[in-house]
Amino acid sequence: MSNKITLEDFGKLVKPKVLVEAFLLCNKDVDAGDWWKKVIVLNANSKSYKRDTIESTYGVSINSLFNELDINTYIATVNSFVVFHQGRYQFVYNAEQAKKIIASKRRYSIRAVGVAIYHSYDLATKALGDIWQATDISTIKWFYHPKHLIDAEIVEAYESVGVGDMLVFKKTQALVTKIKILKRNKFWITCSWTRKKITMLNGSTGHQVRLNTSRTFTVLKSKH
Repeated sequence: MSNKITLEDFGKLVKPKVLVEAFLLCNKDVDAGDWWKKVIVLNANSKSYKRDTIESTYGVSINSLFNELDINTYIATVNSFVVFHQGRYQFVYNAEQAKKIIASKRRYSIRAVGVAIYHSYDLATKALGDIWQATDISTIKWFYHPKHLIDAEIVEAYESVGVGDMLVFKKTQALVTKIKILKRNKFWITCSWTRKKITMLNGSTGHQVRLNTSRTFTVLKSKH
């Protein structure tokens, strides 16, 4: 279970940490470097840049657009990348392009990950439901920083945690002491991947701390 995304991860199931943190590409014919450098600067200069771009692109409010999604059921799949490789930026839209970069044996850096978002998926079969209309428009691409995406397997593990479970990390263990289900009425601008707030007793420090996804863990279910 890893949260690191590579060029081999086309089709990988993920969830954005915050849905509105997307960079929208509305012209696939632009130079990747010119576009990426421009949006990074615009975002740095305006806290509302991403939200404003989404609203102006679709002509509706953020709340109206994202209200079609359910935080408990929606999922995203990786379908493209912005990559820095051999001194230049490029869009990678399919596995064949990705394989050429990997085969070059030259270092590459993934600067952004493109996704398609679906209303639902089957946890057992991983079958996807209907695609969300906002990402079903071929002329518009949704990109996120890699760090803003969480592996669906990690989300599933997090959601499976119950009070009394033991969480095993690389160097320590922790006991789950409290779980709170938050309303998150506008989850698209706060936390877009879970309603749960999990508190655990850290085995090393003896302190109550909140569980996050920055460290890999396994769940030992309570027998009670």
